[in-house]
Amino acid sequence: MRIIAGSAKGRRLRSLRGLVLRPTADRVREALFAMLGERVAGARFLDLYAGVGAVGLEALSRGAAEATFVESHRPAARLIRENLVLCGVAGRGRVLASVVARALPSLSRRGACFEFVFLDPPYDTDEAPRALAALAISSGVVAPGGLVICQHSRREELAAEIGPFTRKRQARFGETMLDFYLSSGSARLRPVPRAAEGDAGAGAGEVGGVRIALYAGTFDPVTYGHLDVVRRAALLFDKVIVGVSVNPRKESLFTTEQRVEMLREACASMSNVEVGVVPGLVVEFARGVGAGVIVRGLRAVSDFEFELQMASTNRALAPEVETIFFTPAPEWHYLSSSLVTDIARFGGSVSQFVPPHVERLLNQRLGGRSQPARGSPPAAGGAPRKEGPP
Repeated sequence: MRIIAGSAKGRRLRSLRGLVLRPTADRVREALFAMLGERVAGARFLDLYAGVGAVGLEALSRGAAEATFVESHRPAARLIRENLVLCGVAGRGRVLASVVARALPSLSRRGACFEFVFLDPPYDTDEAPRALAALAISSGVVAPGGLVICQHSRREELAAEIGPFTRKRQARFGETMLDFYLSSGSARLRPVPRAAEGDAGAGAGEVGGVRIALYAGTFDPVTYGHLDVVRRAALLFDKVIVGVSVNPRKESLFTTEQRVEMLREACASMSNVEVGVVPGLVVEFARGVGAGVIVRGLRAVSDFEFELQMASTNRALAPEVETIFFTPAPEWHYLSSSLVTDIARFGGSVSQFVPPHVERLLNQRLGGRSQPARGSPPAAGGAPRKEGPP
């Protein structure tokens, strides 16, 4: 388990072997914070059934003003304190070694108030509805307009309304569900209104009024063609998530982590662009992060049949998710990651096709003899290779 983004990015959290805990999976945490976005910065975060504190620590790493962790298992509570120090955020974290039923009234009496509350009670028990009910009657703990996120098994069905909380969205990740409840009152934060299939909510691809697009591929490696698509999408949407697809049937040149880091460095100047990992179907990931549009590149007529098949399949799986195609400038119709890799493999210069840091990694990986071109790289204008699951 590691911190995904922010000031403590990459820090591996301590755990105990044999500790009976079910931590929130990295991909679920990544999707959750992609949905919450920049609203976490400066907010107060309450992590109930905290385990080793992965969710609350992720919030602190991403700029939350403070986080309170409630965990009844004392060895786990000690680990949270250690992880706070490990991540360099001990001054903003507080740990309560207590059961939730006792901690909530105590927090209420102290006047504690949180914009975000995350709870991950044991699956397939009555703990989730009981905890939500206890939270509902704990006066002032959830700020007006605050968000309560409950993680539970897909086999459990939670009520759509619980006291002052109204469910606004559901997101599914395999056997795991996230239910998002908005607390009634004067909203201090934008709610997350986009619902899962069958629920009412905002327009497609909107989370809290933000239009979100997903651009997914293997990016092995990322090229100037890919980056041109990202930049153009970033001009059309409020937020673009670049997803690195994991394809177990295909041997990649670079690891998933290396591709993510290459993209993050390449996209660092684009403030509304985030990079994440797509562990399965692209369309399910799009649903999970609230993206209503999948962006694809269409280089030539030869791509059309494949792209039409993928777009039609995605539409059958998720009718609310649209596909938008970007066509490249004529001089970049030929560009693909595989072509760049072949050039580098045989010692050719790829400086006109990829950013400098990608060229360096290619040469290190392949032992190439490519020399950087003089001057700045040319303006990008390409589209991605056909890669990644639908």
